[in-house]
Amino acid sequence: MRRIYTILLIVFLSSFSAKAQKDEFSQYMLSSLYLNPAYASAYSDLSINLNYKSRQVASSVTETAQVSAVFPIKLDNVSDNVAGIGIMAFNQKVEGGLLPYNDNGLYLTYSQNFSLGLLGSDLIAIGIQGGYSKASVSAVDLDWGSYYNRYSTSGVSYSNPVTEFDNFANKLVINAGVMYYYNRKRNYLLHNYSAYSGISISNLNRPNDSFNQDKDARESMRFKYHGGIELRINNLYLLPNALVEYSRGDEISANAGMHLAYSFESTARFTSSNKGFQLLLGSWYRLREAFVFLGGVQFNSLAIRGSYDMNTNLFVSAGVKDFQVAPAYEISILYTLSSDPTLRKMNNALF
Repeated sequence: MRRIYTILLIVFLSSFSAKAQKDEFSQYMLSSLYLNPAYASAYSDLSINLNYKSRQVASSVTETAQVSAVFPIKLDNVSDNVAGIGIMAFNQKVEGGLLPYNDNGLYLTYSQNFSLGLLGSDLIAIGIQGGYSKASVSAVDLDWGSYYNRYSTSGVSYSNPVTEFDNFANKLVINAGVMYYYNRKRNYLLHNYSAYSGISISNLNRPNDSFNQDKDARESMRFKYHGGIELRINNLYLLPNALVEYSRGDEISANAGMHLAYSFESTARFTSSNKGFQLLLGSWYRLREAFVFLGGVQFNSLAIRGSYDMNTNLFVSAGVKDFQVAPAYEISILYTLSSDPTLRKMNNALF
């Protein structure tokens, strides 16, 4: 039991030592390849993940979405997967406000895993991810210096092109990640719990994403730590988990909370394609920003969850109380597909 207490302590102390939060998927533990490329060799079945989040800040609405598919690679029909290939499409757009923004990206991922120990209960996965994204902005509602025309009665000429920046920014991105798993197969006859801990690094190549061709405007590398544990009590599964992010120049961000899964059928009857009906609940805290509540259901291989960010202004200074942050809404869908009829434990919501 000493091992589990140590992991729990690391998960929660690491999250509450942080300062503030960057905008991220609320259901971060379900965002698959968007969170860590090492996930590509974690899934033993073909898996498809989708996340969509809508959030309003002042007069702007930010919508973030990702869809990823993971294809496991196996040496034969009996063995577990040794690697995985993933593809992810990403979109973020900001509507309203002064500068409408849109960013689209496509990423390819490869991950390899290595089993440790006689029973293979310990596993390490390493993943690399590369992709291309294109961002665009629209500045039609603003006045720029390039509009100035001394021969015009009004002093401006809107027919002049905007020369202060380009409308598009293109970049190539390289990300990497590593994860450690304990009892990935969820064999609770031999082990009391399952757990994982992972680190990912985004923008390894520090791409230039500026709209004015500034050679010094390079993105900082972003580091993420995420970890979680699954504890089984009969048909109830408890999943405490946390996420901590850091990048140079930004404040540290953190999430910590609990995800619950309750099955109405005995887990001994589960197969890879038939897991019965499960009730999914969750709640966690995004430091200095929001309390998040989650609810959902899983039927066999399809899981659907919805979450609500109860953003709070309790931490906003008195001088800026007029700056209101509206609640955020997110939906996630996970679908797994397998022709393997062997018995297995319930899939963890975290990986």
